Amino acid sequence: MNGIGIMKIVKNRRIVIVSLLLGFLAGYAVSAYAEDTPPVPVPVQDESTQPAPPIPAGSVQPATTPQPPSFSVEAYVDKALLTIGDKIRYTVKIIHDKDLSVEVPNITDALSAFTIKDFGRETRKRQFKGQVEEEYWYVLDTYVVGAYVIPPITVTAYKGNTKVQQLKTPEIYIEVKSVISDADKRADIRDLKQPVSLPFNKKGIIIIALAVLALGLIGGAVYFIRVRRSRTAPAVFVPPHERAYRELKRIAGMDLIAKGQAKEYYFLISNCLRHYLEARYGFKALEQTTEEFIEELLARRALPENEQEILRTFLEHCDYVKFAKYTPSAVEADKAFKTVGAFVDATKQEETNEDEL
Repeated sequence: MNGIGIMKIVKNRRIVIVSLLLGFLAGYAVSAYAEDTPPVPVPVQDESTQPAPPIPAGSVQPATTPQPPSFSVEAYVDKALLTIGDKIRYTVKIIHDKDLSVEVPNITDALSAFTIKDFGRETRKRQFKGQVEEEYWYVLDTYVVGAYVIPPITVTAYKGNTKVQQLKTPEIYIEVKSVISDADKRADIRDLKQPVSLPFNKKGIIIIALAVLALGLIGGAVYFIRVRRSRTAPAVFVPPHERAYRELKRIAGMDLIAKGQAKEYYFLISNCLRHYLEARYGFKALEQTTEEFIEELLARRALPENEQEILRTFLEHCDYVKFAKYTPSAVEADKAFKTVGAFVDATKQEETNEDEL
């Protein structure tokens, strides 16, 4: 083979290689373009817009199952481990549809192991499906070390007069610890030290004796003067109803409702009535809660039923203002004031004239 033939073969091979490279590049460009180009949407007919096929005569359509109403209950505390004197917040949250009403039992019965410092109720409308959120909260404390259990509370939902569902809150466990650790208790127990002998000072003893004698003489003189005054001016007995009238007059003169001090106003009129009941009937009204007082009142039967109902309504209204942050109107405040006066008028003990006996 001569030199010209060799050059032709080499030239042909170069042409083949270049052609292969150009074909590879063209195929790569086409595939890349196909990946970057979005697919052409194919129109799909929406079945929901198509008319339903006719139902054969005499056929029965399957019944749809109604969805149950939304109703949930939960209960929780802000802390389950505390020391003596700490306060905890116990909350019961109820979420339900707006067309439901709920019945909540007396939660204070489940909290008998604690002292209720404050309580309240809040109602909010939720944006989700027009639901209602009700929240009952209580501020509690205790001064007894130990473990406590807040039992479940049953909440019932009604739709109209029909009971729909009942739910229970979970049990909540609370532990109260002492502020004094075991190590501090052990460190507080120490052996007795040896007695210390005091030096005898005769002059100091004489001074102390004279000071004690002088104090005795001054105390005797003061006691003698007071006894003599008490004999010359004996104390005048004021009947309970008279004291109640004077206190009501004093409260009316303070004009607390006009000053926006409704809570102070209700504290004063409720205490006025409790003082009267304690002096008139011997109840421990000042030391008892409203529920304790009503229970004792029913047990002793000291008042007619209508007077008992008036008393119960008045005290519950006062608690609602004092503890639940309710702001009464001026008409409600005046009605509460007149209720105390009318109750004293109806139950006061008539004075007996000794000259008529």
